[in-house]
Amino acid sequence: MKSFTRIKKINSHEYIYEITPYYDKKKKKIRQKSKYLGKNVNGVAVKVRSADQIPKKVLSHGEFVPLKQIAEDLEMEKVLSGVVPGKEVWPIL
Repeated sequence: MKSFTRIKKINSHEYIYEITPYYDKKKKKIRQKSKYLGKNVNGVAVKVRSADQIPKKVLSHGEFVPLKQIAEDLEMEKVLSGVVPGKEVWPIL
């Protein structure tokens, strides 16, 4: 069976997938495997997150390392979990 490409529209964005049909012996049906090729830009698949692209934003967390260590030493997570609901502990930290 031959592979073909399909354009899927997800949240007003078009993406191109390679569809490969195959026969499933257990279900005795023809099934399909899809492989993401990229975003549809003028009919050409362009990978959105490829290794050769420069990241749009880089975040630095180095200045928070000492604060994290202090919070661990004082067992702030344990103290906060006794005061506020469980879902609220990490946003506070």
